[in-house]
Amino acid sequence: LATIKRAQLAMQLVALRDIEPEEEIFLDYGDEWEAAWQKHVREWKPVEGADTYVSAFEMNQPFDQVFRTESEQQELPYPSNLMIKFHHY
Repeated sequence: LATIKRAQLAMQLVALRDIEPEEEIFLDYGDEWEAAWQKHVREWKPVEGADTYVSAFEMNQPFDQVFRTESEQQELPYPSNLMIKFHHY
């Protein structure tokens, strides 16, 4: 695990029959999953503060960005959904 540099996801699918070249494969999560998803879509509301959400990926652009000092953050704070931490070894 120490050599893994990024998140990974693996999943195995087992075919119940031979799959022809260029044949499409569909996954069916079932009626219960579909009903739960449709309920989520109907009832979902953004959480408070979602309009100011900034992803960590966005904050990492551009890569040459300099970290703000505490006094700079008084006038231009980092987004409230992110935590900036420094570790000194």
